[in-house]
Amino acid sequence: MDEPQLPSTSAVNQTLAQHYELCEIIEKGPFSTMHRAVHRASGRVFAVKTVDLRRHSTNAGLTREDVDKEVEVCASLKHPYLCELRDVIAGEHRVHMVFEFLDGMDICFEIVKRTTAGFVYSEAVASHYMKQLLLGLVYMHERGIVHRDIRPHSAVLANKDNSSPIKLTSFSVAIRLPDPLATVDAG
Repeated sequence: MDEPQLPSTSAVNQTLAQHYELCEIIEKGPFSTMHRAVHRASGRVFAVKTVDLRRHSTNAGLTREDVDKEVEVCASLKHPYLCELRDVIAGEHRVHMVFEFLDGMDICFEIVKRTTAGFVYSEAVASHYMKQLLLGLVYMHERGIVHRDIRPHSAVLANKDNSSPIKLTSFSVAIRLPDPLATVDAG
């Protein structure tokens, strides 16, 4: 059975441009770029992660299947403390993943910024964020998904409010275990 033909890069870029206006770059990595984007129909702000599959596979030895697994994992995660995938526009050489936009910074930058401004981080505040992070991880683990990249950069505040919830991001190396008793090597 033949594999379905994927749209060309120009068709994918045209579809993306039809629905989203790409704005400034939020983050640039070796294989992907994250832009702030505005949905043309609703005016809502999103984050669009674009993975260049040619660079991804040539430089890292990763395959289209690796990106498809990331999309599958992200699409299955719907939790208030996990950054949510909202849309995917995929083609032969590029995959655009549209995530909810998180306007806050990662937790380390936020702590430094707020303490510099005179905010005192108490044990109660730290435990509040830890509880949110752990509830997100419990949700993932109950679904057989292991994040594998927990670090301060992956814990981002949803917005700039002092009471903003924390959201876990960076699911590119997350995996779904084949069965509930499976384990993952630490190395």
